[in-house]
Amino acid sequence: MALQRFFQGSVSEQQNKRSDYFQYTAGNEDSKDVNNFGYNTKGGVSYTLGHHSVFGNAGYYSRQPYQNNIFMNFANDINENAENEKILGLEAGYKFASRFLDVNVNVYRTTWENRVTGSSSLATADDVKKYNPTNDPGILVEGAYLYTTNYGVKQVHRGVEVDFEARPIEKLSLTGFLSIGDWKYDGAVNSVIRNDNRVELGRSQVNLTGEHVGNAAQTSYGFGAKYKVFKGLSVDANYRYYERLYASNYRREVIDGQTYGRYMKLPSFNLLDAGLSYNVKVSDKNSMSFRVNMNNVLNKFYISEATSSNLVTDVNNTWNGIDTSNFVLIGQGRTWNASVKFTF
Repeated sequence: MALQRFFQGSVSEQQNKRSDYFQYTAGNEDSKDVNNFGYNTKGGVSYTLGHHSVFGNAGYYSRQPYQNNIFMNFANDINENAENEKILGLEAGYKFASRFLDVNVNVYRTTWENRVTGSSSLATADDVKKYNPTNDPGILVEGAYLYTTNYGVKQVHRGVEVDFEARPIEKLSLTGFLSIGDWKYDGAVNSVIRNDNRVELGRSQVNLTGEHVGNAAQTSYGFGAKYKVFKGLSVDANYRYYERLYASNYRREVIDGQTYGRYMKLPSFNLLDAGLSYNVKVSDKNSMSFRVNMNNVLNKFYISEATSSNLVTDVNNTWNGIDTSNFVLIGQGRTWNASVKFTF
């Protein structure tokens, strides 16, 4: 039986300054100093009895804004809206460890406030009509880049994670994991849109409440197996499935005079990897290991990330329900890699 407790904290003062020798005259190159105070604190407790352990911890983090969020427009202009990000994390878990089976279960909830996020998109004809009604080519033309910065972004992340390793016989190891998250935005953000020259074109409030956070699958699970053929030689394979993955940038929708941000949901996908390992002992202190691995064995074609959320405008220009006008990152197909490691 063992009871453990911990607590830690820290404070910091951060000063940011920008020097620009291209846009400013001699003697005016340096920005004003910007000082921000930050701190973090975290504490927790764990209890172990035999094969069983439970733990819980909590932490709060007031993080100073990044340099790029303090200075705007690639200039020495100071952003008065840049505030410390506020992060509150709560976590609890259970662990079981034995000769034949290890199991971990974690639950968590994290709130992340005052985030600053940015994105870019290509201006449509509607954008030009809205932001450049005089059709001045120096302000905005169709196909030019629009840059959006969102201030005051709040995200709430919560979920449960489970993983295990089973050793039913001496030569076989079975692993698995399950992760179910509920990561959403909460509240409205102040959105500023600028053109290529960083000239401000418009401001608005965009309601993101209930929309899912992108760039990571909120439901995923997988299984793996490793078998020792004989001393030094082993084969392994891992299967993983991902779903509830969303784009990182939203599209704007105006309903009853209020602007909403909508994030596109991406198609789910699964991957299979396999590998072969061989270890040989060179001496009492030295060894060599050889590894050959094949990723995405089934050569799956999938979208791993999207930076736009365009609606379907023509069913003939879609893939798995996604309009082909979207900006996406395609996952790698089947790949091979090999390695040799010498341990001394």
